[in-house]
Amino acid sequence: MRLCYILLLPVVTFLASVGVASPVSSSGIHPLTAIRDKIVDKRHLRAEIRIDYDNNNASDEERGLPLPVAGQLASTSPYKAKLAQKAFELLSLDKRKGFLFGSPNLKTWSDLMLKLDKNDPKGSMTDIMSIYYGENALARYIQSAKVSPSMGKLATDLQTAQFAK
Repeated sequence: MRLCYILLLPVVTFLASVGVASPVSSSGIHPLTAIRDKIVDKRHLRAEIRIDYDNNNASDEERGLPLPVAGQLASTSPYKAKLAQKAFELLSLDKRKGFLFGSPNLKTWSDLMLKLDKNDPKGSMTDIMSIYYGENALARYIQSAKVSPSMGKLATDLQTAQFAK
């Protein structure tokens, strides 16, 4: 451990003398105006009162989301899928052939999947696991994990989701 500190001291001294942590030059954009320009109006309501052809008040129409927000809502699903797949790899669950349900990281990943996918988290879990293990191997892993007292419920839910596909 002391060897790491001895090696770290010259590296830190070198980086401090070179000036790696120099301040960033100004880009010419004032931060307040940059923030103000990116503000999207939440509501687009007309101030005037319009009368339609039947002499009814036409100001009671419904308003939708602004277009940039609607575009963001449509793009969240692929982002969440990539995030779940990356978390699966970072927790080293893609390398645990045969011992997938014995890993404590599987519980962590399943909790993340419950937060990311509110509609069908178990189906998404089986989709991602089948990418790495294949449908047949995953079915065997799930079947063998059903006898485990700690993973039995999760394995049963995953098996139900796998058959539902």
